[in-house]
Amino acid sequence: MKNLLLLPLVLLSLCVFADERVFLRSLVQESTESVVAERGIDAESSLTGIEARFYNFRDRGINSGARFAHLTDALDICQPPLCRAANASRTRFYSEIGRDLSQWTPLIDMSVAGSVADSSKESDSDETWGINAGVWFENETLKLRGALTDVGDSDNREIFGNFLFKFGNNYVFGAEGGLLLNEAEDRFSVSLQIGKVFF
Repeated sequence: MKNLLLLPLVLLSLCVFADERVFLRSLVQESTESVVAERGIDAESSLTGIEARFYNFRDRGINSGARFAHLTDALDICQPPLCRAANASRTRFYSEIGRDLSQWTPLIDMSVAGSVADSSKESDSDETWGINAGVWFENETLKLRGALTDVGDSDNREIFGNFLFKFGNNYVFGAEGGLLLNEAEDRFSVSLQIGKVFF
């Protein structure tokens, strides 16, 4: 995973912020509930953390950007009549490339995610990577984004919706929501973003 994180930041598109660099800080909340019916196991987690985003927007061109998030909190695992708690963390890295086609910007995305759960009895870790696809749509100062992650992995596939809004003295506000498309696991994430444009 560390080697993948050293890959060059690749490209993203966003036409409403023409030829500008945008840095954003985000607060992220992610809630997960999964059930292994055949073993009678129920697991719940609620992770919070921070995320950094960078966008290099170029009007009618190829643009660059990347995101990095780290979330931590508790994980509760129950197999009646016993329950145990674990410390959980999740790290995610995304990079995107897109081509500005006026109002619409199709994009592809590469993501890497690592999860760790530590309890007094055992430790478990998981690493995934995926190829994602989506599109940006621009309407004046508002930019909307829809994306499908992990196109080739139905277990980890998620849908995301995002908007960015530019206001005041080159400030940017954004929000994003994501939902896991896996019947065996419920996961929902939301983030709020604030940042500024640098020329």
